[in-house]
Amino acid sequence: MALVAAPTVEQILNSELNAFAPVWAAATPEKPQPDLVPQVYIMLRVKRFDPKKVMVLEFSCYLEHYLLPFLEKDSPKEHILSIILLVNEKFRENVPAWEAFSQHAAKFPDFFLRVLQLKNEASLSFLERVQWLQFLINCFQSLEQDFVRASCLKVTNVQSWFHLNAPHRASLMTTSDKLRKVWRTVSKRYAETKTPWMDMEKNFLAGLLEDFLELVSGRMDD
Repeated sequence: MALVAAPTVEQILNSELNAFAPVWAAATPEKPQPDLVPQVYIMLRVKRFDPKKVMVLEFSCYLEHYLLPFLEKDSPKEHILSIILLVNEKFRENVPAWEAFSQHAAKFPDFFLRVLQLKNEASLSFLERVQWLQFLINCFQSLEQDFVRASCLKVTNVQSWFHLNAPHRASLMTTSDKLRKVWRTVSKRYAETKTPWMDMEKNFLAGLLEDFLELVSGRMDD
């Protein structure tokens, strides 16, 4: 990944994003400010997620003091995408990326579900999808983190076998009685997905592969 020089003190002080930093820089405020996260995110999007702009927020502890403490199940899309940006930035800087999240590990499953659901968010721009995909890569390369692993592996389980063609699926199960029993249980339980997580466990990986194949096919047709 290309190296980006850290912003100078003058650039930080003159950044339009620095005007928000006093809200969280010293410590987590008692309560969130309405619409602050969407406002900050829109400014980043206008700047095409300029790494130097993201670094200004990283230096001010935006993730640690504001985004994670006020993360909720129903947080706006901009809140989820802002966390994606800041975690990706930590990876880019090669600093501990999950240290802050480890203090909020109980929130990770619901957050990760929201991340997975962004796959079907038609309003995402190309750059937002790049950041989203980079975040998924970072997650699946961080399976040593217990809370990351527990959520990531949910979408790689036998539930996704619904999308295999039946003869191939049957051939995979001929070598294992245990696997056949597991599949019988899973095929009954997941025939109809009753929760958002069940839907992702069954369909996310196949959908991601289909999107990739469609992209490759489109490139070949050009």
